[in-house]
Amino acid sequence: MKIGLDVMGGDFAPKATIKGACLALKEISSTDRIVLFGPEDVIREELKLAGGDPENFIIVNAPEVIGMGEHPTKAFVQKPKSSISIGFHMLKSGEIDAFSSAGNSGAMVVGSMYTVNTIQGIIRPCTSAIVPKEKGGIGILLDVGTHLLHDVLVFLMDHSPVEFPERMKHSLLLLIRKVFHDREEKSLVLFLDMCGVKV
Repeated sequence: MKIGLDVMGGDFAPKATIKGACLALKEISSTDRIVLFGPEDVIREELKLAGGDPENFIIVNAPEVIGMGEHPTKAFVQKPKSSISIGFHMLKSGEIDAFSSAGNSGAMVVGSMYTVNTIQGIIRPCTSAIVPKEKGGIGILLDVGTHLLHDVLVFLMDHSPVEFPERMKHSLLLLIRKVFHDREEKSLVLFLDMCGVKV
């Protein structure tokens, strides 16, 4: 298995992500590989500081970085050579088996929906968190944030084969927000289908 990691993701990147990648090598199978995405010179320098061997990783040069404060949809589209964009394209093509990043979270949601697409019946991805249980063990809490329905819908309308007048866009977004909160999934799927997105 090839596990992709965005080295530039998160508030403490790239130092924390590189240290995490080096620690992960001790936990994964010898047949698994960690694929590091980011500026190659930065990756090699941080590996050196962390005592890691570049030969133990696959390094993919991604010279552009999506910052934590950038607008998710704009950044994803305007930075095709970013670690998040390249990572998702390699995931879609099957060159890697998984892709992880600590952010920009919004760009990760947009990338997953726009590049990889959703599983049949799933409307959108969600961010999860691992939480300890009172009696021991751990649980996974789903949907702990990164709700970008508005941004994703704007992106879909802007890249749809159907032309949407500005006034109609505003009305549709209000309607879809209401539909989504009411969980009328058939209506949302119909709208996405109209935008040229199959779910």
